[in-house]
This record gives sequence, C-alpha cells and structure tokens, in this order.
Amino acid sequence: MPIGKIKRFLSVVLILGSIWLIGHHLTTHQEDFKQTLRLNLKDQILLIILYLAIHQLSALKIFFLLKKLKAKKIPYWEWFKIFTVSRFANLHVTQGANIYRSIKLKHEYGFSYTQSFGLVTIFTWFECMVVFVASGILLVMNPMGTAAVKNPLLLTLLSVTVIFGILPWAARGISKNLSFTNKSIQAFHANLNEMFNLFTACLNDTRLILKIFMVSLISFYLNLWWVLVTFRSIGVDVNLGFLTVFGLIIFLSKTFNIVPGNLGLRELACGYLGKSVGWGLTEGIVVSAITRVVEYGVITILGIVFAKRIFIRKKFSSMKNT
Repeated sequence: MPIGKIKRFLSVVLILGSIWLIGHHLTTHQEDFKQTLRLNLKDQILLIILYLAIHQLSALKIFFLLKKLKAKKIPYWEWFKIFTVSRFANLHVTQGANIYRSIKLKHEYGFSYTQSFGLVTIFTWFECMVVFVASGILLVMNPMGTAAVKNPLLLTLLSVTVIFGILPWAARGISKNLSFTNKSIQAFHANLNEMFNLFTACLNDTRLILKIFMVSLISFYLNLWWVLVTFRSIGVDVNLGFLTVFGLIIFLSKTFNIVPGNLGLRELACGYLGKSVGWGLTEGIVVSAITRVVEYGVITILGIVFAKRIFIRKKFSSMKNT
C-alpha cells in the first residue's frame, strides 16, 4: 500500500477514535456537559473579535518576513487573503496551508518554493521561541499545581526551548560540512543552504526581530485572553499557570498537525490537562471545542469569500486576455 494511503488511513483512524472517545465521555457525563453550555451572545461576539485580532497578527508577522525575503510586490491585503485561504485549506488537509501558499506565491509573485519553505520554517521557529519563553516566564511566576507537577513541566519546557533554539545553528553547521555527488541530492542540499542563509539574514535584522517579537508577544497574550474568556463563559475560573499550559497545547496543536486540524486529538489533550488538576475531562474538551468552532467558523467564512473573489478575479483576467 502506498505511503500516502497509509497516512490517510491512520489519520482517519486517529480522528474517528478520538471523536468516539470524546462522544463516549460526553454521553456518559451528560450533566457535566449540560452545565458547560452557558455561552451567551456577548461572549460569542468577544471570542470572534479576539480571534480576528489573533488571525490578523499572525498574517502580519509572516508579512514582515515576506518583505525581508524580497517579496515586495505583494500588497498586504492580497497577502491577507492568501494567508486566510491557506488557513482554510489547513483545516481540511494536513499541510494544506503550506501547499496552497507555496503554489500561490510561486505562480503569482515569483516567490520560489525554497523561499516559501524557508518562510514557514523561520516563522515557526520565531513563533515557538517567543511562546516557549513567554510560557516559561509565566509558569515560573504562576506555577500550575504542586512542585511535583511544576518542576518536571518547567524542566521539559526549558529543554524543548534550548533544543529548539540551537537547532537551526546545529543543522546549518552540519549542512555546511556535507557534500554529495548525486545531482538530485546536491540540488536539495543547495536549497537547504539557501534556506539557512535566509534564516541568518532575518536574525541579523534587529528591527525585524523586534517587530516580530512584539507582535508575537501581543498575539500570545491575546490567545491566553481568548482561552480565558472561553473558560469564564462556561462558568469555570482558572489560574494563570493552568491557562498558560492550556494555551500552549492549543498553540502546538495549530503549529504541528498530526491529522488535519488535530481534530479530536487537541480536545483529548485539553480534557486530560483539566483532569490533571482535579476536573473531569468535560471542561477541557468543551473549551477546546468552542475555540475550534470559533476558529473554524471565522476562517471558513473568510476563506470561502476570499477564495471566491480570487477565482472570479482570475476568471475575469483570463477573459480579458482572450
């Protein structure tokens, strides 16, 4: 069986298995589930506004990098539409965002696939470093649970941050000392070195670093506020330590996809996090589900609108050229 089919089969199994576990839990804990269904119109509007702000900041961060990587012909509004449609694709296809975005930037703006891959890699690295460091600081100031929970959690976060931080330099050092005779591998190696050069150029730009750092920090705190509003909307109070870890799980689930959107897996992870502090699974599952519905609703509506406009514009342009 081809690897692609195996991956799709495993994705379906993971999604269906997670949904079955969630459904089984909620049907056997109906009273707990009913008590969490308190979301009023005011909370819904606030959650949508917060997510729109988070989405806008994410697009802005990548736009800064696009400008640095010489994609200067892209107006921000056009980039925002591409970014939104790519996010819409990612909700349904693993790596759908990267595929759509790369093709779009290549064909319409001459942005090479190597540059697109470098863009995603650099953005992910910056984003993760800011979120890991900010989360670590908040967890030191406001620990979640007892020392038996806090210490391993902080040690794990510190280890991941250090490894993630040195990874680009380690990979670059190894890559520079490698040589190949196979032409296909040589081409791949050259593209890899080009990506490392792009990464170095970005790191050497102090102004760019400061802009991305500030926007990422604002985005991080908006995400925590978004999650906090969701918890309070179902009548649950949480401390900053728990909120930080919960927000970190949601961030990681959106950054690294095992299945499309990590559907079901994120809800289970959030549910078991809630269980670790003495709740049942219900509260974590429900909050994760609410944030997913808000995200899916906003991105789907915007994605369909923008995709339709892009299609109409291309069709009109082709008619003019005939």
